[in-house]
Amino acid sequence: MTVSRRRPAGDDARRRPTSADVARASGVSRATVSYVLNNVAGQTIPESTRERVREVARELGYVPNAMAQALKRGTSRVILLDLYGWPWGPASDRFMAAFDAELASAGFLLLVRHGIGAAVDIEDVAVQVAAHTVVSRREFDAGAVEAMGNAGVRVAASQFFQGAQRDLLLVQLGYLRERGHTQLLYALPDEPSLAELARIRLAAAKEAARALGVDLHATVTLTADPVRNRDDLAAALTASPGVTAMAAYNDDVALAALAACARLGIAVPDRLAVIGLDNTRAGAQAMPTLTTVDMDLDTIGRFAARRLIAPPDAPPAESLPRATVVARESA
Repeated sequence: MTVSRRRPAGDDARRRPTSADVARASGVSRATVSYVLNNVAGQTIPESTRERVREVARELGYVPNAMAQALKRGTSRVILLDLYGWPWGPASDRFMAAFDAELASAGFLLLVRHGIGAAVDIEDVAVQVAAHTVVSRREFDAGAVEAMGNAGVRVAASQFFQGAQRDLLLVQLGYLRERGHTQLLYALPDEPSLAELARIRLAAAKEAARALGVDLHATVTLTADPVRNRDDLAAALTASPGVTAMAAYNDDVALAALAACARLGIAVPDRLAVIGLDNTRAGAQAMPTLTTVDMDLDTIGRFAARRLIAPPDAPPAESLPRATVVARESA
């Protein structure tokens, strides 16, 4: 009997060949096709049959479904990024572009899930796509981490970001300390989408303050309401009269602080030094111009991608590039 190895005719000719087509043309079962093309060990399949299946697959142009293969292996080349708590803006865009490019160069696909829904939704997506790793600022509970681990999915939750935040705050607060400021105020944003990163960054600020031997007296939350900002900053400085400098969550918050100082008639930096973080263009146009912390986000994005896909027990091959201060007029 002659086995036909022609491509499917008619409408079927336009569809992608399947394992069923390979099985039919080879005269074997779909299970045998799967065993052969996936190199499954422990199967007593004659070598002649293996060669025939491979030849038919080549002739038909059969390509195994990538997701099906990932599910068989228990993992894939997909990195699932959960944008819950992710700050939007030029800084995050620069990081994301470098992060994505580095992953792509290593053969990984970055799948972005906008931060909508609960942590369980991210868990479900991760398992469905057999992700290599989930990157998220969420705090997954132990059950979720175990469930994803059982599916072969690694989890890089908020701790993935915390080391970098500590380094940033050491640079930011260290600059103020070097200029004699030991009584500090920390300014936070009020956007709900930034709440998780703000929590991480505040914890890093407190840790950096302890390491540097300075007092982080209190926090003030600055909003889009200039009158409220004026009143809240005045109250914070009245409650902590020894404060001489403010470190802000980012440049946007620092700019709101500069505006509040102007409304209160507070001289910057003579009465209150202000330093931001992110080095945005707007900071260079402020009056006074904003001193800030600059991160090499292109390098950091590539660095983060390499660390993420490295084996868990691999020693760090490089160190995170250190942030630098852009000294201007405000501090």
